[in-house]
Amino acid sequence: MGDTAVKFICTLWGAAVALIATRYLCAAILTAGMNPDEATFQMALNSLGPLLPILSAICLLGGTAFAVVEVLSALRGRKK
Repeated sequence: MGDTAVKFICTLWGAAVALIATRYLCAAILTAGMNPDEATFQMALNSLGPLLPILSAICLLGGTAFAVVEVLSALRGRKK
């Protein structure tokens, strides 16, 4: 695998982690100063909408697909 491919894959996986962390951080900010029970936190997570989890899933799946394609092309190149 090339150095550029590894950087791209790590960037996509890092973006997926950052998006999930942002979701929980936003929910923590929304519930700051309130009674910190689980129901309130879950309501804050649900109120943020599906954008961040969907973007995270896209980044994670894209990085994984790109890694699989790179490994398969490397294996295919070795056979020739």
